[in-house]
Amino acid sequence: MSLLLASWLVRAAYAYIIIGVILLPWWLARGLRRLDTSAGTRPWGFRVLTSPGLVALWSWLLARARNGSGQPPAERNGVFARDFSSKTCAI
Repeated sequence: MSLLLASWLVRAAYAYIIIGVILLPWWLARGLRRLDTSAGTRPWGFRVLTSPGLVALWSWLLARARNGSGQPPAERNGVFARDFSSKTCAI
């Protein structure tokens, strides 16, 4: 039973990678521009270096590109969420 499960997991991983490789030309030609306008105007050397990441993360990037405005998302972490309007400093 475990050998059958392992073989199906390997097949699923191969299928995922094959779909990523099939989508790679679209990412290099148009997809990067939909995610970030500055990434879409970079030279081909940058695009070649990002290709493995595009293949590995194609499903997540495709969801972002569907809703993409061409600008990277705004950061929402603790540093940018603080209110620095008060002038007092508590030490």
